[in-house]
Amino acid sequence: MVNSASIPTKKVLESAANKGKVRVPWHTDGPTPELNSMAVIINWLMTDGNYSCWRGEDKQNGTTKVGIANELSQLIKDKGITVERPGRNIHVRINCLDQQFIAAKDWRRHNM
Repeated sequence: MVNSASIPTKKVLESAANKGKVRVPWHTDGPTPELNSMAVIINWLMTDGNYSCWRGEDKQNGTTKVGIANELSQLIKDKGITVERPGRNIHVRINCLDQQFIAAKDWRRHNM
C-alpha cells in the first residue's frame, strides 16, 4: 500500500520545476524601455475595437479570449521580446488590468 502523504502533489512538482526560473516583470522584459510585454498589451487594448472585442461586445467576430491571448503571445514574440508569455498568463494579466480599470472608473464616478 502506498502512503499518499509521500506522493508529491502537482503544486510541489510545479514548484520544483520552476526553482531555476527567474520572474521578469512585464514592463521590463523588452529590448528597450519603451518596448515590453505590458506596452504591447496596452497598445493592443487601446487600438480601436480591440478592448470591445476582449470584453465580448463584438459577437460577430467569434474570437475567444483564449484565442486573443494566444495571438498576443505571438505578437509579443514577433516584437522581439524573448521572455515567454503564454496565452494563459496574458489572459490573466488582461483580466487584472480590466478589473483595475473598471474599479478606477467606478471610483471616479462616485468621487468626482
